[in-house]
Amino acid sequence: FVLEGFDFLVQRVVGYFLVQWVDVVVVVLALVEFVVDVLVHVVVDVVVVLALVEFVVDVLVHVEIVVEIDHSRCLG
Repeated sequence: FVLEGFDFLVQRVVGYFLVQWVDVVVVVLALVEFVVDVLVHVVVDVVVVLALVEFVVDVLVHVEIVVEIDHSRCLG
C-alpha cells in the first residue's frame, strides 16, 4: 500500500513538472514567434526604406545629369 501511494505521488509530481515544462516550452515558442515576426517586419521596413533611398538617389542623379546637360547647352 505504501509503495502504491509513493508511486502515485511520484506520478503526480512528474506529471506536474511535465505540465510545467510544457507551459514553459509553449511560452518560449510564443516568444520566439513574436521575435521572428518583429524581425521580419523590421527587415521589410529596412528594405522599403532602402528602396525609397535608392529611388530618391536615382532621381537626384538623373536631375543633376539633366541640369548639367542643359547648362552645357546654354554655355555651348
